[in-house]
Amino acid sequence: MATVDKGEIALGNAIHHFKNYVLRSRDYDKKFDADMVEIDQVVINYGKNGTMLPKETDALERIRRGATVYRSAIKKAVSMKAAGASIEEIDKSISGADKEIGIAFGELSAVTNAETKAASSDLSNLVSNGEQWLVIMGSVVMLLSGLAAWFTARGITGPLNDAVAVARTVASGDLSKTIVPASLDETGRLMEALRDMNASLARIVGEVRTGTDTIATATNQISAGNRDLSSRTEEQAASLEETASSMEQLTAAVKQNADNAQQANALAVSASDTAVRGGAVV
Repeated sequence: MATVDKGEIALGNAIHHFKNYVLRSRDYDKKFDADMVEIDQVVINYGKNGTMLPKETDALERIRRGATVYRSAIKKAVSMKAAGASIEEIDKSISGADKEIGIAFGELSAVTNAETKAASSDLSNLVSNGEQWLVIMGSVVMLLSGLAAWFTARGITGPLNDAVAVARTVASGDLSKTIVPASLDETGRLMEALRDMNASLARIVGEVRTGTDTIATATNQISAGNRDLSSRTEEQAASLEETASSMEQLTAAVKQNADNAQQANALAVSASDTAVRGGAVV
């Protein structure tokens, strides 16, 4: 499309320079020649676009023929001007020399416009279809994202809920629950830590229970020893009381014997005195 526009602009400049030459002469014929060279280049460049429609090929051929006719017209104008012909005569003799090129460029422009519109329509359809696909793909992506988020949340909250349940069970004092990690991720490592903690607590509780049983056994033994010692102490106290009672009885007997001995001694002395007195009497 840009190539055709460039050719139409060059044709407009050629017409302008042609008329200026007829009116003013000077170097407008050289500018006209430059414009015609530009038109020739447009035809060449357009032919490089690849496969063309028959209308395009025909239009390019007519532009080439029209360019030849137009160049012949400027040469005729130069000759007539040199021969002293009037402007009206020159203008009349070359009238319509640019018509063929203009019509051909118009047809070529119509073809390119139609192609551009068709391409634009195809592009619009493509964009529309693309937008529809984008909407569909966006919906699919949103759905997949939602499912991924749901599975991710479930994959996280599920093990966390299990970990919370295990922690609550341990906190309640139940250390008998078997903890089996279901994964190797962070939550799996958390369950492993809870399992190790539960095992450590169970071992500590077992050791405490064993120590408590040992202490209870020792306490029972000490209590039994105390009871036995108390019984023996009571028995010894009873024996001491009996011994003390026997000693008191023995002391009383000794005292009684001493009293009896004193009485016997007194009787003996009395008897001796009596005997002495009796002897004296004799």
